[in-house]
Amino acid sequence: MLIEFNDIYAVFHSITYDPLSPEDDSFCKDYEMFVEKVEDLDRKLATIFSMALDDCYNLESFFKVSPKYKVMVAMLHEELDVAK
Repeated sequence: MLIEFNDIYAVFHSITYDPLSPEDDSFCKDYEMFVEKVEDLDRKLATIFSMALDDCYNLESFFKVSPKYKVMVAMLHEELDVAK
């Protein structure tokens, strides 16, 4: 998924237009496509997490996943704070 995201993000490295030009709406089109693809990646990631939790067939396996889930959520909050 990281490679897929990097490929999507790479579009902004290879632009040939001026993104600050008000006459050219190419950046807006690229950005909309970027957001659409990132939302698709988010859905894929959510599906993977959902499947992982669904595969917890007993209480013991759920509690093995549970601490990792809390750490992952904490890391996500840290990343969001950095982005703010």
